[in-house]
Amino acid sequence: MPSLAELTEAWDDVLGALRGRAKALYKMGRLVEGDERTARFAVPNEPSLKNCSEKLDEVLEALAARFGRPVPLDLVVDGDAATAPRPAPTGATAAAADDEIDDDVDLDELTDAPDPDTGGIAQLKDAFPGAELLEDR
Repeated sequence: MPSLAELTEAWDDVLGALRGRAKALYKMGRLVEGDERTARFAVPNEPSLKNCSEKLDEVLEALAARFGRPVPLDLVVDGDAATAPRPAPTGATAAAADDEIDDDVDLDELTDAPDPDTGGIAQLKDAFPGAELLEDR
Protein backbone atom coordinates (compact mmCIF):
# COMPACT_ATOMS: atom_id res chain seq x y z
CA MET A 1 0.00 0.00 0.00
CA PRO A 2 1.47 3.40 -0.94
CA SER A 3 2.01 5.81 1.93
CA LEU A 4 0.06 9.05 2.26
CA ALA A 5 3.15 10.93 1.05
CA GLU A 6 3.45 8.70 -2.04
CA LEU A 7 -0.25 9.06 -2.80
CA THR A 8 -0.12 12.83 -2.36
CA GLU A 9 2.90 13.09 -4.64
CA ALA A 10 1.15 11.02 -7.32
CA TRP A 11 -2.27 12.69 -6.98
CA ASP A 12 -1.68 15.23 -9.79
CA ASP A 13 -0.94 12.32 -12.15
CA VAL A 14 -4.09 10.51 -11.00
CA LEU A 15 -6.21 13.64 -11.53
CA GLY A 16 -4.59 14.11 -14.93
CA ALA A 17 -5.80 10.66 -15.97
CA LEU A 18 -9.40 11.51 -15.07
CA ARG A 19 -11.82 13.27 -17.38
CA GLY A 20 -14.80 15.56 -17.02
CA ARG A 21 -16.95 15.18 -13.96
CA ALA A 22 -14.67 12.69 -12.20
CA LYS A 23 -11.76 15.12 -12.40
CA ALA A 24 -13.86 18.02 -11.12
CA LEU A 25 -15.29 15.98 -8.24
CA TYR A 26 -11.96 14.64 -7.06
CA LYS A 27 -10.29 18.06 -7.17
CA MET A 28 -12.46 19.26 -4.28
CA GLY A 29 -11.34 16.66 -1.75
CA ARG A 30 -8.05 15.64 -0.22
CA LEU A 31 -6.12 12.54 0.66
CA VAL A 32 -6.01 11.87 4.40
CA GLU A 33 -4.32 9.27 6.57
CA GLY A 34 -5.64 5.78 5.87
CA ASP A 35 -4.49 2.46 7.25
CA GLU A 36 -2.03 -0.17 6.04
CA ARG A 37 -4.59 -1.67 3.64
CA THR A 38 -6.65 1.30 2.37
CA ALA A 39 -6.07 4.86 1.26
CA ARG A 40 -8.61 7.44 2.40
CA PHE A 41 -10.03 10.41 0.49
CA ALA A 42 -12.01 13.10 2.34
CA VAL A 43 -14.74 15.17 0.72
CA PRO A 44 -16.49 18.19 2.25
CA ASN A 45 -20.07 16.87 2.56
CA GLU A 46 -22.56 14.04 1.94
CA PRO A 47 -23.59 15.15 -1.58
CA SER A 48 -19.91 15.21 -2.56
CA LEU A 49 -19.49 11.73 -1.09
CA LYS A 50 -22.41 10.44 -3.18
CA ASN A 51 -21.12 12.06 -6.37
CA CYS A 52 -17.54 10.87 -5.82
CA SER A 53 -18.82 7.33 -5.12
CA GLU A 54 -20.37 7.29 -8.59
CA LYS A 55 -16.95 7.97 -10.16
CA LEU A 56 -14.87 5.85 -7.77
CA ASP A 57 -14.19 3.11 -10.36
CA GLU A 58 -12.48 5.64 -12.65
CA VAL A 59 -10.26 6.84 -9.79
CA LEU A 60 -9.39 3.28 -8.79
CA GLU A 61 -8.35 2.57 -12.39
CA ALA A 62 -6.16 5.69 -12.46
CA LEU A 63 -4.57 4.77 -9.12
CA ALA A 64 -3.88 1.21 -10.30
CA ALA A 65 -2.35 2.51 -13.52
CA ARG A 66 -0.12 4.94 -11.60
CA PHE A 67 1.08 2.45 -8.97
CA GLY A 68 1.01 -0.74 -11.06
CA ARG A 69 -1.30 -2.48 -8.60
CA PRO A 70 -4.77 -1.95 -7.12
CA VAL A 71 -4.96 0.76 -4.46
CA PRO A 72 -8.14 0.51 -2.37
CA LEU A 73 -9.67 3.92 -1.63
CA ASP A 74 -12.25 4.71 1.04
CA LEU A 75 -14.30 7.88 0.70
CA VAL A 76 -15.14 9.79 3.89
CA VAL A 77 -16.92 13.02 4.75
CA ASP A 78 -14.64 15.58 6.34
CA GLY A 79 -16.12 19.03 6.87
CA ASP A 80 -12.60 20.46 6.90
CA ALA A 81 -11.70 18.95 3.51
CA ALA A 82 -12.81 22.01 1.56
CA THR A 83 -10.72 24.41 3.61
CA ALA A 84 -7.76 22.21 4.47
CA PRO A 85 -4.44 23.15 2.95
CA ARG A 86 -3.60 21.21 -0.18
CA PRO A 87 -0.14 19.75 -0.67
CA ALA A 88 2.18 22.15 -2.44
CA PRO A 89 2.21 21.53 -6.19
CA THR A 90 5.41 20.24 -7.69
CA GLY A 91 7.17 20.73 -11.02
CA ALA A 92 5.17 22.26 -13.86
CA THR A 93 2.08 22.38 -11.68
CA ALA A 94 3.89 24.62 -9.18
CA ALA A 95 4.91 27.03 -11.94
CA ALA A 96 1.33 27.20 -13.20
CA ALA A 97 0.03 27.78 -9.67
CA ASP A 98 2.50 30.62 -9.17
CA ASP A 99 1.29 32.23 -12.40
CA GLU A 100 -2.33 32.09 -11.23
CA ILE A 101 -1.75 33.94 -7.95
CA ASP A 102 -1.65 37.73 -8.12
CA ASP A 103 -2.25 39.40 -4.76
CA ASP A 104 -1.55 42.88 -6.16
CA VAL A 105 -4.83 43.18 -8.09
CA ASP A 106 -6.98 46.15 -7.03
CA LEU A 107 -10.54 44.89 -7.41
CA ASP A 108 -11.87 48.47 -7.63
CA GLU A 109 -9.91 48.97 -10.86
CA LEU A 110 -11.56 46.03 -12.62
CA THR A 111 -14.35 46.64 -15.11
CA ASP A 112 -17.11 44.32 -16.25
CA ALA A 113 -16.68 42.64 -19.60
CA PRO A 114 -19.16 43.75 -22.25
CA ASP A 115 -22.12 41.50 -22.96
CA PRO A 116 -21.32 39.23 -25.89
CA ASP A 117 -23.30 39.83 -29.06
CA THR A 118 -23.34 36.10 -29.72
CA GLY A 119 -25.35 34.96 -26.72
CA GLY A 120 -29.02 34.48 -25.96
CA ILE A 121 -31.25 36.96 -27.81
CA ALA A 122 -28.61 37.72 -30.46
CA GLN A 123 -28.42 34.03 -31.38
CA LEU A 124 -32.19 33.82 -31.72
CA LYS A 125 -32.26 36.91 -33.94
CA ASP A 126 -29.54 35.37 -36.13
CA ALA A 127 -31.43 32.06 -36.32
CA PHE A 128 -34.71 33.73 -37.30
CA PRO A 129 -33.97 36.71 -39.58
CA GLY A 130 -36.82 39.18 -39.76
CA ALA A 131 -38.37 38.01 -36.49
CA GLU A 132 -39.52 40.67 -34.01
CA LEU A 133 -38.67 40.62 -30.32
CA LEU A 134 -41.77 41.19 -28.18
CA GLU A 135 -41.16 42.46 -24.67
CA ASP A 136 -42.97 40.90 -21.71
CA ARG A 137 -46.00 42.91 -20.63
